[in-house]
Amino acid sequence: MINIHYISPSIFPSKSANSVHVIHQCSALSFEDNISLYLYGANEFKSPNFKEKLEASYGTDLSKVSLRLIKPNFKKGINIQIAIYAFFKIFLSSFRSS
Repeated sequence: MINIHYISPSIFPSKSANSVHVIHQCSALSFEDNISLYLYGANEFKSPNFKEKLEASYGTDLSKVSLRLIKPNFKKGINIQIAIYAFFKIFLSSFRSS
């Protein structure tokens, strides 16, 4: 089983093509591999039922997808902030698993 880390600066939930693509791709890949989705999230999305809201909004199963909500510290450079956060999480998890 492969660990896949998917980084997306898209806004969720949204009906934009990119958001729909990201969610459906993660859902499809989760049947074979471990998926961690790093996404931009505001404070209201850190609710306990956020994953259920996404599943209802996109009509898909995200039960095997780990969501990592990130609220960047600055308004500029959101993509790089998410990528740096994801990199450190991946880097630290590689030490824990070895």
